[in-house]
Amino acid sequence: MSEVLPKINATAEVAAQRAEIINSILKDGLKSAGRLRRESSLYFGSGDLSPKDFISFRLIFPPHLHENLQAFSNNLEDALYLRNISVLPVMTERPSYRLKEPDPIDQLPAWSQEEVDKNGAKEILEARISSSFLIVINETMDELMKKSSHFLFTSRKERFEGLETIGKPKEHIVPSDRFSYLIFPQTVWANYQNQKIQTDRNIRTRLVAQSIKRKLLTRTLSLSVPDYESALLEILNERKEPIWIHGVRLPTEDDIKRLK
Repeated sequence: MSEVLPKINATAEVAAQRAEIINSILKDGLKSAGRLRRESSLYFGSGDLSPKDFISFRLIFPPHLHENLQAFSNNLEDALYLRNISVLPVMTERPSYRLKEPDPIDQLPAWSQEEVDKNGAKEILEARISSSFLIVINETMDELMKKSSHFLFTSRKERFEGLETIGKPKEHIVPSDRFSYLIFPQTVWANYQNQKIQTDRNIRTRLVAQSIKRKLLTRTLSLSVPDYESALLEILNERKEPIWIHGVRLPTEDDIKRLK
């Protein structure tokens, strides 16, 4: 069951930082966390102790390339929700080296519904996930097969191998001309109306207006998340080819208080 996404109030500082991150990606491409840190660029990295020089993508096949709808559902859930490298769990991470104090999420003894509810972490997690957007890159089946004969069959390794086929590995960057779609929660996009967002006319923008309840991390935790699924399904049905997705963290009001 879907619901309208809650309104996200953003101060001018938060809205400006979000716009800076988006415009930087559209202008200069998607860069690895390691490169961004070396350049002292504004970004909200993962919880890794040291920023990495690779860019993670998850691969999703359209329904007609799966044996059945359950297999497609499994592919979608694995890419978005169920593992610690799935897109939305990664969106909840924050860089430890920038925290003024320990991240309350890291202090949870377990990612269980009981612990999240008991420690008041639910609101923080949902705000972090909603303060994000997805970059979609599509390659045709022929293009993928030409570049790597085993590329389609290594779903657990595509985040590492993907760089060699979609980006510039030596430069740790995926150029913005490889982007096909940007998917934003509508409530977040609304915060940008007073900011100058430099969208490329060749990159389509999809807005997600609804939230849905989904289980994250081996189905132990239920949270309200943006309905990225519906936008991805529309794109997959239009393209009828595999797509790669990457999530980008945007700051929340809580981040401005916690991060150096």
